[in-house]
Amino acid sequence: MAKQRDELVEMIEIAPATVMPVSVYQANGLNPAERQAREAVSAQLRTAPRQPIPEIPLPVSPPMMRAPLLSPSPSGRPKSIADEAWMARPPIKPFARPLRVLHVTNIESSNPFLNNLCDYSDRRVVQYLALTLGKEGGFTQDLDRRGIQAYALDCLNRGAYPLVLHKLWQIVAHERIDIIHAHLFDTTLLGLMAAKLRDRRLVMTRHHGDALYQLPKTLKRDLYLKTEAWMSREADHIIAPSQQVFDVLTRREHVAPEKVSLIPYGQTLERFDAVSLEMIEKVRRELRMGARLSLAAVGRLHRDKGHRFLLEAFALLRDEGLDANLFFIGVGPDRDMLERLVSDMALSDRVRFLGWRDDALAIIGAADIIVHPSVQEE
Repeated sequence: MAKQRDELVEMIEIAPATVMPVSVYQANGLNPAERQAREAVSAQLRTAPRQPIPEIPLPVSPPMMRAPLLSPSPSGRPKSIADEAWMARPPIKPFARPLRVLHVTNIESSNPFLNNLCDYSDRRVVQYLALTLGKEGGFTQDLDRRGIQAYALDCLNRGAYPLVLHKLWQIVAHERIDIIHAHLFDTTLLGLMAAKLRDRRLVMTRHHGDALYQLPKTLKRDLYLKTEAWMSREADHIIAPSQQVFDVLTRREHVAPEKVSLIPYGQTLERFDAVSLEMIEKVRRELRMGARLSLAAVGRLHRDKGHRFLLEAFALLRDEGLDANLFFIGVGPDRDMLERLVSDMALSDRVRFLGWRDDALAIIGAADIIVHPSVQEE
């Protein structure tokens, strides 16, 4: 069984006019017939020319998938997938059991990355499920609309992690999960423990670079670093979304380069095109952007994002006569510190913290200048 799981299966996903690897998974517990079928599909995905896909039904596993797949349109295409992307898919012969991948995270808000991954994946080859430690929200609602089974455990408190691990252990068996794909620190730790208990493969996406190294040198920092080193060592594969993360993993933490895939976050233009002039004007009126030049910074309020340096530069420009407002969109651990800096620099009448905003794209459209002061590669 262990030898059967060692076959590396690279899932190739096709966006309009572009073939790009979106995720790399290792097959788990496949019998020879299943493995041969996946090898044939993988070869066709890499070599077949782009042409309209034949009209075939999407695979359904009624006993295990409580959320139905998207209902096909008359053309045989799920309604939520862009025409260009669907037409770009090579024709392949479906097989009985697609690879089942469970994404584990703790977010509650809408997640464009996972939405795009679901929209542009061929469900005859891979089926995604998701689990969040958070509550029902934009994250689960977006996946529900796509026909993706999503679990919301509402267990963000670390004291409830034993219960989370038990539920995850049950879900992996109930949903016949082949691979756990974990995101973020806590959920990667839980996902890895569940994978080991259930003898499954685990892929982790490392979303941060050297943030843990920036913590004060305490016992807590050492524990975090040792735990992260263990997770990197035990994971079957790691995805780095940026060159900076890849370098930290391979150069600073000495993870074997062949174990890490550099795959930037996939983006599409649909959600940007959906921002109307009416939405932009509504935001401008709400935030009173007409009186002054408007600057906006969107991102997590964390030292890696460089907001402190932006405030220092903004204060200098104010002293030189710039009449402008600065809007911070996002939440994070540094908010209190940044608010104190705003008060100390006498910028309270020019700087506003908007917190989490579902209309962040409309704010970007309404602002005159977008500032991105991050001190790390994004």
